[in-house]
Amino acid sequence: MPFTFTTKEDRGGAFAEVTGYDGQAAELTLPESLSGLPVKSIAAFAFAERTDLTSVHLPKSLKSLHLFAFQNCVNLKEVELFNTTDDYYDGVIRGCRKLSKITVHLILPENFIIAREILNDTDAALSFTFLPDAGEPFSLTFPEYVSEAREDTMARAIHFTIEGAGMAYRECVKKHAIDFREYDTLLPRLTMYDFASAAAIALGRLQTPVALTDDGREKYETFLTDHNKDLLCLLTKREDTKAVQFLSDHDLILADAIPEALEIAAEKKLVEITGILMAVQGKKKETSGGGLSLSLSDW
Repeated sequence: MPFTFTTKEDRGGAFAEVTGYDGQAAELTLPESLSGLPVKSIAAFAFAERTDLTSVHLPKSLKSLHLFAFQNCVNLKEVELFNTTDDYYDGVIRGCRKLSKITVHLILPENFIIAREILNDTDAALSFTFLPDAGEPFSLTFPEYVSEAREDTMARAIHFTIEGAGMAYRECVKKHAIDFREYDTLLPRLTMYDFASAAAIALGRLQTPVALTDDGREKYETFLTDHNKDLLCLLTKREDTKAVQFLSDHDLILADAIPEALEIAAEKKLVEITGILMAVQGKKKETSGGGLSLSLSDW
């Protein structure tokens, strides 16, 4: 059996605490049980320093993630887990430089403890997808921030400063709720220095508009149209067909933003995105100003 574990006990009886994995695994999926014992815990440093892991899927039975369980897994990009895991120790994902996507299955109502703990464990940008047991899924992006300590020798004091909006966004996640209204007010604090995160936030809220007010929707749509050319180029470079299609479906692509994005799509041979942009360009040909036009024969 590739997973190693020790047997422990709690009030519910014996359970397995995973201590590691023998062998290599890019996608690691922990089972609900090992040798008939429920998997409730991952031990300290159990998967630390592994370079093979790119995604980790944790079971609903898991309750505890101990110290530095996945520390310095430098190629880890995605983690999927349940909000039944709410006993989270320091440094679980510390040093996971490529980690950017977290999926949380919301089995317990009004329980966002695991999301809050993960956000408190890193200053890097993270995109969360929340999948409620009942209700609509939603996506939220949390930008990075920088925390610095500066020593004032004259005053014999240390002053802490936080740069970036990432902390303000994190503070919207409470233990038992997410303050969507506060989250939706923060975009102006971000757009001047982190356009990619601002775009992800606006698209995420519009695509999964849980608790989104009409005013919030209008502000996000205005941001996307005000920065349309940069947005469309960014999405095309990232080959994000789904997002480009969303913009098209909701009439959020402007005529003058299309030519440059079409050039990028042609260079990267992105047939689907090219088709979407060409269709929008056709509808807007009267106001496109004679910009670049491609046909499928150009391929």
